[in-house]
Amino acid sequence: MLQLQPLDPKVPIFEQRGSDVFPVVLVNVFQVAEADIPGLLKAWEDDANRMKRQPGYISTQLHRAIGASNLFLNYAVWESVAHFQAAFNHPDFKLALEQYPSSVVASPHLFSRVAIPKAGFAHNPKDARMMRDCCKERIQRGSAASPLASEIPFLGLHLAAGYRHDSLERLERNFTRPGVALYIDRR
Repeated sequence: MLQLQPLDPKVPIFEQRGSDVFPVVLVNVFQVAEADIPGLLKAWEDDANRMKRQPGYISTQLHRAIGASNLFLNYAVWESVAHFQAAFNHPDFKLALEQYPSSVVASPHLFSRVAIPKAGFAHNPKDARMMRDCCKERIQRGSAASPLASEIPFLGLHLAAGYRHDSLERLERNFTRPGVALYIDRR
């Protein structure tokens, strides 16, 4: 079973779970022994597949640090802290924690989006058109036709494979603003 270590000792995730924030991003940094990396990847994959079925799940993506590092970072988007909390308290999740190798140290923390005008992606019209066209092309290359292939503004949000189609409307409502667009990468 993995060990939990707060990413921010001043405000651990257990104190964040009572917040009324939506949408919310879970960032979880994993440290793991080299020999246990395959076990971490298998446990994370099984865990992610369980989470996809939970209400309020939007997307998740695991990243590996570059170089000889044994750090991994999970970035998961939930509709709200309440949805994350319900999934976190689900009996299947508690059982899933036991599948992680004992060398894994997880440091989870919840974040919300910060809006800073003109500091995000594609803030000039030429870049926005280029990114919109790229998005349309990627969406059209997907396995099924998507209604999102129409013109959409761009937001620097990466949705990992396995996002839930029923969450896209909520994403558009919660993330997009005038002059900003939603970027969907279905790879």
